[in-house]
Order: sequence, then C-alpha cells, then structure tokens
Amino acid sequence: MPTVAETSLFTKQAPALFTDDEGKDLIDFLATDPQAGDEIPGAGGVRKLRF
Repeated sequence: MPTVAETSLFTKQAPALFTDDEGKDLIDFLATDPQAGDEIPGAGGVRKLRF
C-alpha cells in the first residue's frame, strides 16, 4: 500500500474539516486508490480530489 504524506497545512486544518474517523477514511481511500481524482497539470503528479 502506498504511503500518504500529509502536508502541515492539512494536519493543521483537518480537525476543523473532518472527524478523526473521516480523516482516517480519506487517507485509507487515497492509499488504496492513488490514481483517484484529477492530476493537476505541471504539479509533478499531485492530484486534486473532492471527498
């Protein structure tokens, strides 16, 4: 399973946006489906996802 890296901004803002379980669900989803979402052009493979 791939590693999911959390940015410091995500770590700071996540508690206001997700419950702990929702945050874990998001990370699990990203780890199991790393091609989910739309690739941001010119961002080196970074993807945008609405969850």
